[in-house]
Amino acid sequence: MKNRKFDIGLVIERIQDSISEEDKRLIYLGDGSGDYCPSLRLKEKDFMMPRKNFPMWDLICRDPSLLKAEFHGWRLFSLHFLLLQASDSVRHCS
Repeated sequence: MKNRKFDIGLVIERIQDSISEEDKRLIYLGDGSGDYCPSLRLKEKDFMMPRKNFPMWDLICRDPSLLKAEFHGWRLFSLHFLLLQASDSVRHCS
């Protein structure tokens, strides 16, 4: 997190505050070790989607009980299908 210009954990908290009254969930995608600490702020209804066989995946797999959010690993071509499953509705642009 030292190299980032903003605190992703703080961004997550602000988004959570803004949607707390709504029935919405966060979907967080990550692959680097810098995504681990922010992902610990996710709630039970949220999704963490770490890229398989990358540092984030390895950190979660060491102790998955630390993560409150549901997590689903992905590889390049499976991401699209996981996102569709995680969303309650799909909106199409016309």
